[in-house]
Amino acid sequence: MELLPGYHFYPSIYTPALGHPKVDIYLMSEPAGRFFDTYQASFPVAEAGDTKELQVEHPWEEWMGSQKARAVAGRFYMREKDGDAHYGFSLGGEITIQNIGEATLCTLTSSGPIFDLSDDPDAIGVAIANEIEGLLAKREATWGEDIAGYTQRLVDADPLGLFIVIIHTLEQEIQSLPATVRSHGYQGVIHQIQQAMHSLKEADIWPDKIPEIQDIL
Repeated sequence: MELLPGYHFYPSIYTPALGHPKVDIYLMSEPAGRFFDTYQASFPVAEAGDTKELQVEHPWEEWMGSQKARAVAGRFYMREKDGDAHYGFSLGGEITIQNIGEATLCTLTSSGPIFDLSDDPDAIGVAIANEIEGLLAKREATWGEDIAGYTQRLVDADPLGLFIVIIHTLEQEIQSLPATVRSHGYQGVIHQIQQAMHSLKEADIWPDKIPEIQDIL
């Protein structure tokens, strides 16, 4: 019988490549000699007006929780029993969980790009994810104690639409910095952002008019 992978990121739908549309994570209760023996997966989800971690292990039965969930923007991870972790980042999406006998299959699907953060640190997505997290933290802070309001905005946001608004905002913010500041630490980031914008424009899905970030989050 073919050995199940620990996880599988599906190929990008964009040219040049930009993230992944979907990731499958195969959870097993005991090590099976796989390249990455994933036993636990964790995703950020919304619950009761706040975000929490949905942790999934094998076996996952219906009585343990919903077989479907809505991920919100943030990092997710796959973990081995020895503690090694493999991280990803998404702008939100749909999580499905199903018991397939010897393993539990978790699938995250998103209209926005899903980034594999354990790739080459210079790969597109790693620096972008860090900048997105920083911008999301700033937006959350503007909501003060109304965490439920901010969380609901995250839930309501279309992942692809949110990604477009965020990278557009980041490009504007970075380009507004003095040239001396941009040249020290931001050249790689702005290159990745512009590469992402190019991929979306090549796919003819970059909108003519982009909302302000405060209208979305």
